Amino acid sequence: MRRNAILLSIILFLTTPLSAQEATKSDTTKTQKLKEVVVTHQKQLIKNDIDKLTYNVKDDVTAQTKSTLEVLKKVPFVTVDGQDNIKVQGSA
Repeated sequence: MRRNAILLSIILFLTTPLSAQEATKSDTTKTQKLKEVVVTHQKQLIKNDIDKLTYNVKDDVTAQTKSTLEVLKKVPFVTVDGQDNIKVQGSA
């Protein structure tokens, strides 16, 4: 009886990995090969350093067609009022 139990245990131990391998599932995700990939990067318009704040007008595509006053309206800490007066951090 003990011999049969050991033999049965060995058979079950050896056949368990075989049944687990049958359960593989085919991949259903659709894939598409790309011929070329282009990665672009745009510089930050506002750079915050320790002692200064820099606004990069050259890299601002909307600034290419606007006047200087319109561009200054976008700069942080700069205010342009209705009479085209420019204030920096509340000073005149």
